[in-house]
Amino acid sequence: MATALDFGFRAYEELLPYVPSHLTVEGRRQAIGSLLRIDGASFTPKALGDAILGCGIYARAEELLGTQSVLVSFPENRGVPENFEELKAKIEQILPCHLEILYTFIYVSWRELEAAFLSWGGLESAVLNWRELEKIDGAEI
Repeated sequence: MATALDFGFRAYEELLPYVPSHLTVEGRRQAIGSLLRIDGASFTPKALGDAILGCGIYARAEELLGTQSVLVSFPENRGVPENFEELKAKIEQILPCHLEILYTFIYVSWRELEAAFLSWGGLESAVLNWRELEKIDGAEI
């Protein structure tokens, strides 16, 4: 697979439940390799995280100790990702079915709101809808 091109990629992808996300030829190799490496020894948190990232899904999977659960977050995204249902379906194909998968999302904190707006009047004058407000990053304002 290290030298595969379009035809070779398609042959590998036919073995997979879906075509993994990728932007470059190297990214396509990495994503296919990540999915093909999933086996009985791929249940460690690091291996699961590598498989998700290798498929072009920018999510973090963390084991919740003492449970059969994994917490999935999207550290590069504020709020619920636009394509969450698609991402969720792919993540649930990658992660073992015996694990409960919990999702968490990152929203604006009070501290970030206070840093971005000097007063409630400033916040109100920004005329933001809820979706825009929940995605505020103090560094962007």
